[in-house]
Amino acid sequence: MTLTGRNGWVYSAAYSEDGQRIVTASYDKTAKVWDTKTGQELAPLIGHGGLVTAGWDGTAKVWDIETGQELDSARMR
Repeated sequence: MTLTGRNGWVYSAAYSEDGQRIVTASYDKTAKVWDTKTGQELAPLIGHGGLVTAGWDGTAKVWDIETGQELDSARMR
């Protein structure tokens, strides 16, 4: 199956734990959620201006890409 509808290079893709969804991230500053059975786009996540990182320590952090400052963090587990 081919997922169509991206406006930039996809640099990341990941399956949900249950295998029902795929999320892709693109250089066009969007992320999209897809149904794995139909290939239908379920949710466009548009307007991201920062950067999110995740680590093996179970946290995710949101960064301001202009200043390098951490804006927020959350425990994922």
